[in-house]
Amino acid sequence: MKEHAKHILATFHYFDIFDYPLTLEEVQQWLWSASTLSLAETQREIDALLSSQNIQKKYAFYFLPGRENNVEIRRSKDWILKKKLSVARRAVKLLRFIPYIKAIFLCNQFTISTREESDVDIVIITAEKRIWIVRFFSIFLLALTRMRIQKKCRKNKVCLSFFVAEDDLDMSKLSIEEPDIYLIYWMVLLIPIFDPYDIQKDFITKNNEWIKKFLGQGMKWKSVVSTSMVSDTVFSKGVRSFFEKAWKGAYGDMIQKQLKEIQYKKIQAKGLELNDAGHSVVVNDSMLKFHENDRRYVYKRQWEEKYSQK
Repeated sequence: MKEHAKHILATFHYFDIFDYPLTLEEVQQWLWSASTLSLAETQREIDALLSSQNIQKKYAFYFLPGRENNVEIRRSKDWILKKKLSVARRAVKLLRFIPYIKAIFLCNQFTISTREESDVDIVIITAEKRIWIVRFFSIFLLALTRMRIQKKCRKNKVCLSFFVAEDDLDMSKLSIEEPDIYLIYWMVLLIPIFDPYDIQKDFITKNNEWIKKFLGQGMKWKSVVSTSMVSDTVFSKGVRSFFEKAWKGAYGDMIQKQLKEIQYKKIQAKGLELNDAGHSVVVNDSMLKFHENDRRYVYKRQWEEKYSQK
């Protein structure tokens, strides 16, 4: 089998874990290969795989043999994604008032992994040296409005498990044994939903070279449609600006320190293994990541087992 065909099948085997068939354009964009293919070249490789029955096609979607049901699963997701997006927008409209918030992205492969019973995962980018302030008020606002996930209620709630400061956007340091395929696609599939300072540009700059070692097309984010993006307003920008000026310098440092102490005690009380070797939990002044149930090793093993059978 040709090298390009192997890379295409590797791509299909990964997305098959999430019951997600791919279009031609998606195969080209998300091709698991350090090299790139044009759309025409991708089509030729796909046609050859169809002829050899290594993949199948229905409508505009391609998938592994016997996985035709995934097409209907994907098509039925549209209304689920709209509902989750609506939840995210309501939350972000509140969060945009919090001082030192720079951007909010939908994460955890939002379009790929979301199910009806899912919560809504976001990653919040903060100003440097102000991450504890942002986390405190994010939790407070969403808890007050009952939008934050709870132990017995996750469906259509917002998960606040990942904060990162704008001066610490290099995600490669979170990688488990390479290739960390889930982390790589996690980054490529981030969706900016609130980004008044164009933080996505900095994020791509910091991570693109590492991503291109595995995905030749690199990071080419697509924002949600303009009608679904949450925009900054004069009021929300004014509120943030007021507090950022009031809490400037040493006074802001004091608030950051006090809120860190409050939250750190609560985090310690949960008995988490802080800053573990697998990077599932990271707690410092520039990154707060709480993915106790980190499934990256599971997905990597599933992908390797699927692909090794070919």
